[in-house]
Amino acid sequence: MYPYKDRITAAGIDDANFLETLYPGMTFKYANALNLPFKSASFELVHSSAVLEHVGSKTNQIKMVEECLRVARRGVCITTPNRWFPIEVHTQVPLIHWLPKPWCRAIYTKIGYGFFADEANLNLVTQRELREIMRRFPSCKYSFAPARLLGWTSNLLLMVHKA
Repeated sequence: MYPYKDRITAAGIDDANFLETLYPGMTFKYANALNLPFKSASFELVHSSAVLEHVGSKTNQIKMVEECLRVARRGVCITTPNRWFPIEVHTQVPLIHWLPKPWCRAIYTKIGYGFFADEANLNLVTQRELREIMRRFPSCKYSFAPARLLGWTSNLLLMVHKA
């Protein structure tokens, strides 16, 4: 419904060229979140939905936030599932992801979720961990707007304003 589709660029590692047909004027680019193919300050706002948990290690998560901040002029919004939500949204398995990460990964492997057992494919974060990441960017102001389901925070929405 947004009338200025020519102002939207979608990016991802999977082929989503169909978006350009579905939403005439919009642009799709193949892009890795750790090395975005855009000039600094290319966009007013950068939004990432459910990507941060898929870039791997904490070091990679920091790099992704850094890249989003680099290409944004004014701000960044990042959504990611909350590790402390009782049902892990990718596997639909309850509570196992609350265990220490090595234990969780071992159990996922044993019960047939080997793909999600690999940190490179799934590394859930907490609000505390997002705060730790944001400490690396002291010039930015940020806040959280949690999405809730039945009183539980299901997703974390990190909103960052560049100073």
